[in-house]
Amino acid sequence: MAMSTPNSAVLVDWFERLALLLAWAFVIIVFGAVRPTTFLTWANFSAILGSQAVLVVVALGLTLTLTAGDYDLSIASVLSLAGTVLAVLNARNDVPIVWAIAAALAVGAAVGFINGFFVIYFRINSMIVTLGVGTFVHGVTLWLGNQETISGISSGLVEAAIVRRLFGVRLLAARGFAFGGLLFQTLQLLLLLLRLSSVPIGPLLVIVGFERHFATLWRD
Repeated sequence: MAMSTPNSAVLVDWFERLALLLAWAFVIIVFGAVRPTTFLTWANFSAILGSQAVLVVVALGLTLTLTAGDYDLSIASVLSLAGTVLAVLNARNDVPIVWAIAAALAVGAAVGFINGFFVIYFRINSMIVTLGVGTFVHGVTLWLGNQETISGISSGLVEAAIVRRLFGVRLLAARGFAFGGLLFQTLQLLLLLLRLSSVPIGPLLVIVGFERHFATLWRD
């Protein structure tokens, strides 16, 4: 009886680690059995992979804050703001697409810095900070875009992100280098896993997620 508890804990730990993959496999099996001729096709999987590329990138970024025990409720608003900044600069002000992308990334990083500053320096709950910042950012997005659909984005970006495909999956291309959306997401996932498993960043993030006071002692 004494040996069953550790074994149960190991099984629970492995189940938590593999829960997402198991749920994914379950969905594929169920829908594959119900609609095998339409669901189990490469055209369907390529459409899913291409349409969810942005969501995957955002979710991977959110993983870092969740690992540290913080919640970022502003991430959707920041994504909209970054897209609006890119569109306004490139389509309305004729800024080269490379500089427009750099500006959009800088805006997103600046909002993240503001969130982190209020959470760490003033010790305000992350949900409260990001909810307030997200609301403010949403207002800035509406003001910046004048609540209109902005068209006329650089044709090079549109072609790279939507038109070009690799094995049926949309491509992300720049200066001759083309990466399938799935390959790009996989590379980003591997880099994130490498970062989380590295010392001291990875263990420190996990410890912060459990208890920030202990994380400070561990760092000292």
